Amino acid sequence: MVAGRATPPERRDIATLRTDKLLLDVAVERLRGVNQKDYGEAAIAKLLRELGVSLVVFQRGFWRDLREMARFAAVMNTRDFQRVASFDITGTVPHTDRVIEIYKPTYPMEQKKRGLGLDMPIIGDEFKGDVGTK
Repeated sequence: MVAGRATPPERRDIATLRTDKLLLDVAVERLRGVNQKDYGEAAIAKLLRELGVSLVVFQRGFWRDLREMARFAAVMNTRDFQRVASFDITGTVPHTDRVIEIYKPTYPMEQKKRGLGLDMPIIGDEFKGDVGTK
């Protein structure tokens, strides 16, 4: 859920947010170090609501040993989110992850622009911008 914008110019109403960029500071790759931002489950749920997240593509177990990612998984199991689909991960490359789950919030979404800043420790800077429309 936050990295580069993978949105075609004609669909600026869609943004892709990466959970690992929201909840962690990762210096390029995990092996170089990870700092967790120490959000509680309520703070994660509030952040998702405030950012206007309307769909979550969730790979259960991704970095599950990290506290922040485990808290995010717990938020997906609350009444604020409902699983609406899932599909198996297949392919010829060996992997341990087996399923992708799709969740939608159960609360009404408010369409508006929201500011977002992401620390980028490897370059010693922060990226700032807006997500959402209006």
